[in-house]
Amino acid sequence: SGTRIIEISQSGETNIDLAVQSDMTVKLSEGTVLKEKGTKVLQIKLGTSLGSTTYDLSGSWTVSDGSVTYIVDIREPLEGNLTCPYAVTGLMDIQRNGLEIGVDFGDGACDNEVTLLYPNGARETLEL
Repeated sequence: SGTRIIEISQSGETNIDLAVQSDMTVKLSEGTVLKEKGTKVLQIKLGTSLGSTTYDLSGSWTVSDGSVTYIVDIREPLEGNLTCPYAVTGLMDIQRNGLEIGVDFGDGACDNEVTLLYPNGARETLEL
């Protein structure tokens, strides 16, 4: 039950925006209740080639399965291009039942690593 609104728009000649706004609850057949609320915005900037076509993802949302709640807030848009399977820059915060960490997607290099930023200042590299 609830709502999910999807809007597609064009800005300028080369930008396509896809915005998803959710406020919904799903009850699975075994009884698990999933909830999602928030907004995600994907912007695709068409280039003259795959390498010059870029995207960025922004937004904030909350997802829960009854016992575990995740809150995601993208502080700096996650950016990438169509020749790399990973986001190459951006920063998001993830909170799980009160514990918050930052996830730094890097400096623009196409790699499968992110840096986790813990509240005490510690950093850890993680492979995706």
